[in-house]
Amino acid sequence: MIRPCWVRSFPARQALSALALGLLASVFLPRAYAELTPESPEVKKAVEKALKFLGSAKDQRLGGMAVMGLAAYKATSDHKHPVVQSQLDEVLQHVNGDGVLKQQDIYSLGIALIFLANIDPQSHTPQIKALIDELAARQKGHGGWGYTHLPTGDTSMTQYAVLGLWEAARAGFDTPLAAWENVANWLLRTQDPSGGFGYQGNDPGTFERTTQNEVRHSLTAGGLSSLYLCGDYLGLNLATGPTENLSAALKPVGGAKRRKTGRLSDKVDPQRIDEAQALGANWFNDHWELAPTTSQYLHYFMYSFERYESFREAFGGQPESRDWFDGIAQALLKSQSGTGSWASGSGAQVDTAFSVLFLVRSTKKTLVDAGLLGGGSMVAGRGVPKTDGALRMRGGDIVASPLNVPAAQLLSLVEDASNPESVKAAEGLYALATAADESVLNQHAVQLRKLAGADSPEARMAAVTALGRTRNLDNVPTLIFALTDPDTQVVTAALEALRYISRQRPGSTGTVIADETGRKVAIEYWKNWYLAIRPDASLTDLER
Repeated sequence: MIRPCWVRSFPARQALSALALGLLASVFLPRAYAELTPESPEVKKAVEKALKFLGSAKDQRLGGMAVMGLAAYKATSDHKHPVVQSQLDEVLQHVNGDGVLKQQDIYSLGIALIFLANIDPQSHTPQIKALIDELAARQKGHGGWGYTHLPTGDTSMTQYAVLGLWEAARAGFDTPLAAWENVANWLLRTQDPSGGFGYQGNDPGTFERTTQNEVRHSLTAGGLSSLYLCGDYLGLNLATGPTENLSAALKPVGGAKRRKTGRLSDKVDPQRIDEAQALGANWFNDHWELAPTTSQYLHYFMYSFERYESFREAFGGQPESRDWFDGIAQALLKSQSGTGSWASGSGAQVDTAFSVLFLVRSTKKTLVDAGLLGGGSMVAGRGVPKTDGALRMRGGDIVASPLNVPAAQLLSLVEDASNPESVKAAEGLYALATAADESVLNQHAVQLRKLAGADSPEARMAAVTALGRTRNLDNVPTLIFALTDPDTQVVTAALEALRYISRQRPGSTGTVIADETGRKVAIEYWKNWYLAIRPDASLTDLER
């Protein structure tokens, strides 16, 4: 188990509390230096030292092996890195064989699933499916995951089960819809009235919030992150329009609206998810002064909080904030040992892995790779759009404010790349694609198919999104060809469009591309899908 027993000596508690107090000071005191980012030289140096430590570290726990390998992979993006390969070999030895998974705890199952889903998932299909099945079998009747000998669900265990299932779905594996519905509702029922989350969920059986025990920062970050992932999988983060029905105290700053996609379930109320996230954000605003209480598992908390902030940015429409990263990163740089390690409650090897995952913004990397988040404040590194200064935020990215003109005029402006309004027109087309009905978009299908081959990646992404919203099979060949686009955001938009037309769940076969092999698999999958519906169609030469 990654989070070991709760008892520590008093001197250890003193040392860890001192570290946590240092963290608070670095977060809140005025600073006269450049803010740290994952690209800062001193951060990279700390990560390099940590990887050297992990190169000789050993852990007997499946979860420990997996999290060390995951940290090395997220830091290097190299499947062949020695730490990745050595830990992969160990993980595979522990997940192969009849009955071996039943001996593993939920933490280990979840983290092993995350690791294998990131490292060439197609090569580890049997193991990933076995891990999914084991987690599904271990889910308790109320929807959470927890200790076998206790009836309650454990928020900490549940977050790793949910994260593992989400990573598997992102890699193209089927995960049980009921598992997502049940855990989402359990999380909603076990949120404390304050907005935080406790250790063993006190489930009232209704959505009337009741007092939870041991409400802590790491558990609150884990519970809220899990709700974001449930909402993403079920299409609920992105399902409706403005949050105008929320009470004034719970409305997000700026009146953020959720993006739209297909909703998979009517068994989870998206309004409750909105309220839970807003209440949780308020909890963090009100309770930062209690950070020393997280010190027993401080590095575990840091990784949990990085996940929460990344999901909040991607799915909650929140602009990126660097203060929290800078403050925690400063504390980590000051507390790294001479060997390159960190240690609090989970053991030096695991705490070091957690620290690396934080410092490289590992969750944000995952979201950027999935096309769910821009690679910083700009869209895919393209920089700020060249406009008259009218900018707005969409999904954490800076984009041009959309032009509000008739569709035909909008399309003409997008086609004319030399027109200074073309970028704003492309954003207007994207807004039209997500708001207009099928009949309006179908009227312009020919022009949209032409735009899917435009020079501008913004125009291609908007056109592909619009073609998907038509739900017209005539547009499928264009969308399949868009899977070959050099721009990852266009490819992601094409996958989402094909999924929308086919009414498939996120994470289903053909809806995720992790690498070039995955791209080829997806293209063949959608060709076969289309020919099964239209056997007389010819896809020898796909054209936009």
